[in-house]
Amino acid sequence: ARLNFARQRPHAYYWMDRPYLSLIDHYIHDARLRQLLTLITNYVSDDVTALTVLDVAPLFQYYFENPRYPCGGSQAFANLLAETIRQHGGTIRLRAAAKRIVVEQGRAVGVELANGEIHQAQAVISNADARRTFTELIAPEHLPPDFLQCMADLKPSTSAFMVFLGLDCVPDIEPVTAIHAGGRNLWMAVTSKVDTSLAPAGHASVTLSMLLPQSEVGEWQRKTPGYVQHKREMGDRLIDMAERAIPGLRAHIVYRQEASPATFTRFAWPTSGAIYGLAAGQRRPPMKAPVERLYLVGSNVFPGPGIEAVVTSGATAANLLCPAALSSDCSPQDNFLRRS
Repeated sequence: ARLNFARQRPHAYYWMDRPYLSLIDHYIHDARLRQLLTLITNYVSDDVTALTVLDVAPLFQYYFENPRYPCGGSQAFANLLAETIRQHGGTIRLRAAAKRIVVEQGRAVGVELANGEIHQAQAVISNADARRTFTELIAPEHLPPDFLQCMADLKPSTSAFMVFLGLDCVPDIEPVTAIHAGGRNLWMAVTSKVDTSLAPAGHASVTLSMLLPQSEVGEWQRKTPGYVQHKREMGDRLIDMAERAIPGLRAHIVYRQEASPATFTRFAWPTSGAIYGLAAGQRRPPMKAPVERLYLVGSNVFPGPGIEAVVTSGATAANLLCPAALSSDCSPQDNFLRRS
């Protein structure tokens, strides 16, 4: 298939594995257009120099293919998945932290929860951070030392700081606006302009987002004295920036909540609050782990970060877990790591 693609699309094949900035440097010389074409890379990384053309190209579907937004917000999408699981006989456990993946004779046979409950299973799928899956949920004796070291060396992606606002007015700006200041990009999303169910008439829901590099994540620890005040002050900074596009914004805030890297670590369990899984430019772990009947899904494995991508990883895992796959006596293979 790759050879056919090279013959049919030689120009695309030439550029696909090259740095994205090389493509921009080669063809784009207008400063404002260069800024526009690199701004979108914030959807996958804060380090554009680490991205290839293939990493960035799928993002342009948002420009060209009229993207959709789930009515009711992203929670509606999660609710639909939960409903589907229950309709097919599955059970969803909330606030049930996993303590370890139970491995016997080289096979994943269940999960032990933090409260001591053990749930047996024919197979285990981990949607958790890959690095933490292998370094915290599985005893090291069940993994090849070189593989375990590779997982421990994985570098997390950027984190972020977000402010969620409810306003008693509807800002006169586009649903998505970017402000560039001090070397940082602030993304403003007026989600209620896309989905009116998110705010009462005459009101608006607004999200402010700024990426934070890993070098700044260490200062965000929930147990650090002054953490709450620090989070509030950071939120104030983002609101100050947002007022460049929405003058008088502060006077219209009726609801406010912030999320720091510590928030993402607490609720989504990624390494160092990483919002995109692994940092760009690394080889991704295999979906099929070197423990039989243990599979990885999510932003850490192919095809990478993004809603569509992680859904694709889940569908791929489902195909691997068909009855034929479960009945076969397969063993871990290094070719999965090479293929990824």
